[in-house]
Amino acid sequence: RLEHMVMVMGLHPQYLQQFLETNDHLLRSSGALPYEYRSYIAIMAAARHQCTYLVHLMEVQFLLQGGDREWLRGLDHVPAKLRALSELNKLLAHRPWLVTAQHFKNLTEGEPSTRWQHSHLVQVVVLLCHFHSIAIFCHGAGVNLELDHPRAHAFHTTTSTSPRSNTSSGAATPKVDAKSGRKSPASPVCVHTAVRFLPCEIAEIGDVEVLMERMRKLQEEEEDVTTEERSRRFEIEKEEASHGLLPVSGPVGGAAYFARYVQEPDFSYQDFAKRDAHAEIPTYRAQDYSWDHAFTVMSSYYNGVAELLDEKYQTAYNLTYKTLATRDNVDTTSLRRAIWMYVHCMYGIMYDDYNYSEVNQLLERPLKLYIKTVSCFPEQTTRAVYDGFWKQFRHSEKVHVNIMLLEARMQVGLLYGLRALTQCVR
Repeated sequence: RLEHMVMVMGLHPQYLQQFLETNDHLLRSSGALPYEYRSYIAIMAAARHQCTYLVHLMEVQFLLQGGDREWLRGLDHVPAKLRALSELNKLLAHRPWLVTAQHFKNLTEGEPSTRWQHSHLVQVVVLLCHFHSIAIFCHGAGVNLELDHPRAHAFHTTTSTSPRSNTSSGAATPKVDAKSGRKSPASPVCVHTAVRFLPCEIAEIGDVEVLMERMRKLQEEEEDVTTEERSRRFEIEKEEASHGLLPVSGPVGGAAYFARYVQEPDFSYQDFAKRDAHAEIPTYRAQDYSWDHAFTVMSSYYNGVAELLDEKYQTAYNLTYKTLATRDNVDTTSLRRAIWMYVHCMYGIMYDDYNYSEVNQLLERPLKLYIKTVSCFPEQTTRAVYDGFWKQFRHSEKVHVNIMLLEARMQVGLLYGLRALTQCVR
């Protein structure tokens, strides 16, 4: 039987093939890390985003690979070398801009029992970012535990008493029948609205015709914008994302269970524009350490994975069926690019050659809220957030958005993590 996540992702078979090939390589190919270490690192990563579905999936994988069942009692029962990864896991999951060369020096120059080699740490960074991003996809697309899993409904009763506690065991969006692409009725814990939508100053562009017209104009009327103006628009977009789009937080079911696998479980995303010591941490300019730089580092230390990740990323970024809701022969390049750039913007990454006014023109406010919630606070994703954007669009198109969020967020982690590791090696 296909896993629920595979069924949902299977709405886009071209991407699914790339994803499964990459996932298999990370967990089962030859490499420096023992197989049980890889699965346990995956558990640690999924637990940071409180993804029940993925945590339990990887617990099973860990045991199948011969892992010690005692380790599943938590970090106090694992080798110190694995436990030492907790800080890196925490930062890459929530505030990757805080990762520095010193974090990697601590891991490579510490006590012998906790010391890592640089080549091993490249594999660790890739695994952490991969499973952080899968957890984001599971929350965003409503992937739940398999119905026959013994814990499939274990956390529902702990949250259903609160009208704001409408997260499901894996995510809080409606359960999906991936074969038909239709959403099933919400479970009782998913029926309450837990999101505050702020009033929109302009008309919603959920209207497909309006969105198509805006894309057409952007393609036909390329605006000549100076570097200074692009930078100014980036700061405006970053500021709006920080102050104007705030999901309402609520208790997340099963938090105590996840705490065994993480340190500082309450640590979470902090708006980039409002972070501490803002003046001391400049905006990350993509040209200073680009995807090409990260690709080179991975190629040098982790055989074969750079090509797989690049193919998967390119497939997601360029994936199109030339459709938009019920319209055919539509060029969605600018829309897909705006979604990608918005995720990177929320994490402080700026591209000098991108006109950030496109983001405001193409992404309606409910879509921005969805992107921010899934990318930054995935465990707080609710059905209200999911249903609030693109009401005229197919479910498969919303899954497509989630695939883009998965890839964009993974690239954010890899860029920050591998940049710091590169500085450490130098």
